[in-house]
Amino acid sequence: MKRLAVIMFLACLVAYAGEGLKVSESRHLLRIVSNGVTLMDNDNLVLQTDTWQIIRNLQKTPFTVKRDDNGFVHRWEQRDDGLVIERRVRRLPDNAYRIEYDLELLPGIAGGKAIELTMHFRVAPMDFPAADLPIGPLTGPIRVPTLGGNIRIDPAGTTAVGTLALQDMRDVSWCQRFRLHFAATYDPATGYRGKVAYTISQESPWSPLFAPIALDGVANRSYADDVAGNGWTGQGPQNCLASFPADQPITAGGYVFQPATKALILRSRNTPNFPMNSGRVQLPKPERFASFGFLHTAAWSNSDAGAAVANYRVHYADGSHADLPLRFLIDVEDWWNVRNMHNALVAWTGDNGGGRNVAVFMSRKNNPHPERPVTALEFISTDSVTTVSVIAATGVRQALLTPAMAEELERQAGTWENNVNPDITADWFPCPIPWQDSVQPGSALDFSGLNHRPAGKYGFLRRVGDHFEFADRPGEDVRFWGTNFAITGPFPEKDLAPGIAKCMAAQGVNMVRMHLYAARPVLINSPDGTLKPDMLDRMQFLMAELIKNGVYIYMDLNDGMCYDQLLARPSTFPVEERLKLSSLFDRDLIRATKRMAELLFATVNPYTGKRPVDDPGIACYEIMNEVSMLSNWHDLREAVRPPKTMLPKLEKLWHDWLRKNGHDLCDLPTNFSLSESGRRFAIELDNAYISEMAAFLRNLGVRAPISATNITFANGNFAAAPYVDYFGDHFYWAHPNFRAQPKSYPIEPSLTRPVTATIIPGLPKSSLVGYPVVHSEWNYCYPNSYRCEGLPLATAYAAYQGWDGMIFYGATGSCDDGDWNRFRNNPNIQIHSQQTDPATWGLTHFAANLYRRGDVQPAQRDLRVVLPQSALYSTQLAASALPFLPSLGRFSFEFAADENTNWLGELAMQIDAKKKISTTRS
Repeated sequence: MKRLAVIMFLACLVAYAGEGLKVSESRHLLRIVSNGVTLMDNDNLVLQTDTWQIIRNLQKTPFTVKRDDNGFVHRWEQRDDGLVIERRVRRLPDNAYRIEYDLELLPGIAGGKAIELTMHFRVAPMDFPAADLPIGPLTGPIRVPTLGGNIRIDPAGTTAVGTLALQDMRDVSWCQRFRLHFAATYDPATGYRGKVAYTISQESPWSPLFAPIALDGVANRSYADDVAGNGWTGQGPQNCLASFPADQPITAGGYVFQPATKALILRSRNTPNFPMNSGRVQLPKPERFASFGFLHTAAWSNSDAGAAVANYRVHYADGSHADLPLRFLIDVEDWWNVRNMHNALVAWTGDNGGGRNVAVFMSRKNNPHPERPVTALEFISTDSVTTVSVIAATGVRQALLTPAMAEELERQAGTWENNVNPDITADWFPCPIPWQDSVQPGSALDFSGLNHRPAGKYGFLRRVGDHFEFADRPGEDVRFWGTNFAITGPFPEKDLAPGIAKCMAAQGVNMVRMHLYAARPVLINSPDGTLKPDMLDRMQFLMAELIKNGVYIYMDLNDGMCYDQLLARPSTFPVEERLKLSSLFDRDLIRATKRMAELLFATVNPYTGKRPVDDPGIACYEIMNEVSMLSNWHDLREAVRPPKTMLPKLEKLWHDWLRKNGHDLCDLPTNFSLSESGRRFAIELDNAYISEMAAFLRNLGVRAPISATNITFANGNFAAAPYVDYFGDHFYWAHPNFRAQPKSYPIEPSLTRPVTATIIPGLPKSSLVGYPVVHSEWNYCYPNSYRCEGLPLATAYAAYQGWDGMIFYGATGSCDDGDWNRFRNNPNIQIHSQQTDPATWGLTHFAANLYRRGDVQPAQRDLRVVLPQSALYSTQLAASALPFLPSLGRFSFEFAADENTNWLGELAMQIDAKKKISTTRS
């Protein structure tokens, strides 16, 4: 009997080639990268009391930044809070950087005692034995071994009174990092001034983990060629590798290579004069290796995909050997095709002398016998039609490799060796995840029986305390398992809609969120301020089909939309969706948002005979998506658009508020979350918008529950509680960094991470006592090869917490414009669009059962954090102060009228709080 399987093609990651040391910043946090390996990703200064309570935090302080070609300067100046800090980063010759912190903490900060300036270094790149690391105070330059090479840190120039030290915090549960840490004492009477400085440079790209394997003794062809064809592959100077930097180390996929002075080129049927076999490449001494990295490429390539074009033989000290097959289009590609393959990253690209861009590839191969000492390598042709050129080899020393390092190397290489082996998959056949009506009714894959039909059968959804009930089913809690239809997703062709709706029901879905449906001019809005009849008809038909199959609708409103089209005026900004923040305070944009609600929510759907506001199949409404004046995602000058017209409006509102509340006038901050006055202003502005829109929707006839925004940026977002019926949040594990150049695609597990770094503290921050919780976006993103953890973990945890809705993002998402038609012939997986992904949505039946049936029982213990009302104006979220807490019971929080009630503050100061709580059952 043939085995069912799904072959997943994972996106390959960009390799780094000879990058050396780089120091940069992201949202003002310092980042140090060596040979593509991130060493440091965070720095911060805090002032603490004598009981370690943080009373000043640099990351919560407004800043300005100046950049030029040689570096950047950040300045944090908040004299009311007593902080004046400047950080300067300058690039020096010889790939070095000078980093300086000028510290000034003004006198008079009540309770201030301990100053800590901390630069956090990740464990994996430095996970060597403590005896091999210069742990302790820096009295002079130190040399630090890392996966990215040997790094030199010189503290010369530090004049501040205090202690600068490299600390090993790997085994400290709340840190689990290395730290370059400066500690000093603050005196409220005199304040503190000083400079902390160090120069960081890369001494060598070679980490102790790597052993270069010299190929010079067997290399046979120069990289350059001549007219007689005596070099490279013999095709002349206009088609050779003369531009390859053989005299420099090459870094790729986390490995370091020293190229041979010539290439080892093996025989093929197209190059019969080259050797079949390299002979043995003897190592200086026997060593145990966990894996090998190879630099190689191919020419004259016409082999079948997966065919072995060479064998790399490993000889062991006991006389045995093992062959590592080099598979075409898996481990190597033709040098004229500059692209990543399954186990082949582009390590170097350059010109072939004739204007063609060509490539050398890096592949990783696991040693099948890491316990046996290796004495030699041997490179053997299979005499195929493909000519293999071997350029370098590196071994990874087994004795030094830790699990953290192994995981980092896998993440860097972006390869999944042996996941798909052509030999064992020859008789596999595709098992696609459905997106249409292809599930046989009543079969094991038909979970539509979980739904009652039609949606709305038991009346409108309503909030009863901290959960949902249907009006005609009092006393029965309701849970929603759903997915997102985004952008063009709400507008499938009408012949597709019935099948899509049946498929959702069969996959256990009872809620679909209509998202970003008005965000682009090509969607539902017409330039004359009306809705396009054909697009409205498609959306109404889809909604009717979903309701018929027992699938409720979660209806967004202000996701960012074509506001100017709704106002029947020419566009005021190229991408109107980006006016979303301005739509919270600009009267024209508010009027446009109300117009959208009237046109869509108060228009009769001919397929149901009801207006959406009158249809109990529309379960809930959301006023705004991922936006708040409390947001700290962007500088206001970048987020408020168009700046020439909107920034003056916002500044006037800000100045009017400052005058009204007796504050001195000041410029707009970079964002309002960085000071208490800014947060108070932002809360008032948010609530003015939310209360107005909620009242408008109620007057329009909406009877279903309403929420405000769906991201908890700060405690102040809960000031909207009087106007809404539920809260929720968004969470993405291993989300690709679209802003990075090149884009980065994290390959990281969550199950092996500390509980404080996963979904567990990520979503509970919206769990306000007395309110249901619906998380309208969450995802374990493609191409992370650990994303199969997502649905089982998230739904089990959601059931444990007793949350009311989990809406996956999504069926159709941002990276494919939500186009259903692409599934007809090319049902590929996208970063967010995972309807056909066996590793995520392929587990929807399991997740729906686990969550909706209650296979995981809610936690037996309620853990309620009680905060004073003043905490609404704080930046400290309840779930992030003690991030382990939601793993121990059903987590929620509330704001008490008594200002002396602060359970969280007292608990956070207990150093052994985690130990005390974790000894009890939940």
